[in-house]
Amino acid sequence: MKPLVDFFGQEALDRVEFVNADLMNEASLFAAIEGATYVVHSASPVAASGDSGADLVAPAVNGALGVLRACAKHGVKRLVITSSIAAACAQREDRRVPLYNETFWSDEEWIDDKPYFKGKTLAEKAVWDFQRDS
Repeated sequence: MKPLVDFFGQEALDRVEFVNADLMNEASLFAAIEGATYVVHSASPVAASGDSGADLVAPAVNGALGVLRACAKHGVKRLVITSSIAAACAQREDRRVPLYNETFWSDEEWIDDKPYFKGKTLAEKAVWDFQRDS
């Protein structure tokens, strides 16, 4: 917390509540978000050293969708979801471009063995689909 206090100041942080929830337990997300006006969802699992990372995709996608559903149910005014360049830039060498924007997605076939990249890509796509369909 010290870096946050140093950057924002204690007074600003006194108006913020940091909440932990389980990305694979939607009830915990609903409970964490209940009563919130604004939500910043910045969680995504990362493989630990030596971990295959096989369990990164489902929590990334399901967690993002759970946060969206909870925010919709509880009438949150604004939701910020952080993504990653991993959702856009993971391309085969022959498909790389010099500039990435919101129209680019990581190549899903190429990232099958890159679970962090796959999780971030599929989670962000799910968020855009949810927003479009809501």
